[in-house]
Amino acid sequence: MLQPGGAALLLILLIGLSACGRDELSFAVTADDILGEYRVNQVAAEAKYLDTSGKVAGRVGSLEPRDQGRAILRLVGLGVTPEQVSCMFSGNKAMQALAGLRAGQEVTVIGKVMSYNAKYGLRLSNCALDLEVKSGVGQATGAKPAQEEAPSLVPPVIGSAERAAISALVEIWSRAHNEKDMEAFQSLYAPRVEFYLQTYPRAHCVGVKQELLTVKHPDFYQESTEPSLIILANGQVRADFTKVVYQAGKSKSYQAYLILEKQAGRWQIVKESDLTTDGNRRKN
Repeated sequence: MLQPGGAALLLILLIGLSACGRDELSFAVTADDILGEYRVNQVAAEAKYLDTSGKVAGRVGSLEPRDQGRAILRLVGLGVTPEQVSCMFSGNKAMQALAGLRAGQEVTVIGKVMSYNAKYGLRLSNCALDLEVKSGVGQATGAKPAQEEAPSLVPPVIGSAERAAISALVEIWSRAHNEKDMEAFQSLYAPRVEFYLQTYPRAHCVGVKQELLTVKHPDFYQESTEPSLIILANGQVRADFTKVVYQAGKSKSYQAYLILEKQAGRWQIVKESDLTTDGNRRKN
């Protein structure tokens, strides 16, 4: 079922699709509709959409710069749904097109369907903004001009020196687990830390690490990949990476992250967690 405003979105999409030629694009849908199809029957949806290119319309959720001139645009539906459509853009021209976007703005993305995950949603590659439809969608739904709704999503660029300093901090944090270096944790953590979705003073977080590494799992060892860094709207930096934990003769991978804030002239950890823990805590 189309969400309110979805019919107008879909009509504009279909008009644009016919103009582009069906040899090039195979579908024109809203984010709500394509995510809904995958939720109901993933096998049927993949048979219909996988490895095909088309148009997806929705609202801008977030914009996440990546290395090497790339960025991921998170597209959300008009309805309430936990999934998103993640659209990978690359190249200077694409970056310029993304520069004027605002949170909540209605846009249409052209891209190729690569994969779907029930937790994270749909992933598109080789993406581009359909600029003609972008302006038409806002007019069709009576939306106010995007400039009046929200500030720009484009965050400042992380300089090479800051990037190196933050990457080194993440490496020190990872190595501190293997060396059981409580002084390192004491130095790295801010006075208060959101520690796996609960906020504690620094001393508590260090105490948890000490118990984990010296009492519960003295054989604990971990390796971490190079972090991907994003500047958040409040000036904090989020570092995402994969950590592989070894203990009791077994290994397990986690999609982990740290959020850092500059306090008293140096970067400190204000949040630590991983996506697995986040998901489990939110279910309870």
